[in-house]
Amino acid sequence: MSRPPATPTPTARIAFVVAFIVVFVLGLFVWPLLSGQEIAQPLEFNHLAHAEYDIECVDCHTYVFTGLDPGLPDNAVCFDCHEEVIGESPAELLLIEWLQREEEIPWRPLYLQPAHVFFSHRRHATVGELECSVCHGDFGQMEQPPTSAPRKLTMDECIDCHAETEVDDDCTSCHR
Repeated sequence: MSRPPATPTPTARIAFVVAFIVVFVLGLFVWPLLSGQEIAQPLEFNHLAHAEYDIECVDCHTYVFTGLDPGLPDNAVCFDCHEEVIGESPAELLLIEWLQREEEIPWRPLYLQPAHVFFSHRRHATVGELECSVCHGDFGQMEQPPTSAPRKLTMDECIDCHAETEVDDDCTSCHR
């Protein structure tokens, strides 16, 4: 004759719940920190120093209002102000060396969209009149380049924003 299945003891139940909570918390809070790849920029770019001269995002990221991607600054953009040294920053001296060698600075993007996502900066900045900081945070206050995206953009955030602003949220608008 077969025995009926044993019921877990209260101690076993508590141990299971505690283990579940620990794994959940580790997965929710620790894993994203550990799995994020740090991104090192070729220069210690100081956004705050540029913002203090009233240089706006679009002055360096020239395709914000016209393209899908805002673009990363090319040497011509930097050369407009930095043909000669204007400060005392070691990073600026390194920048001048890059410019004199006429070698493009290999800036590394912080935000990359999955291949199935269509996102237009032009549509959001021009039509939606969104400030860069709404999605990206306040880069203008950063003295050091971030080693990862300061703000992780999620589909839920996009959907919430579209609902708040009463903008179309049809799946095919963003997913291809």
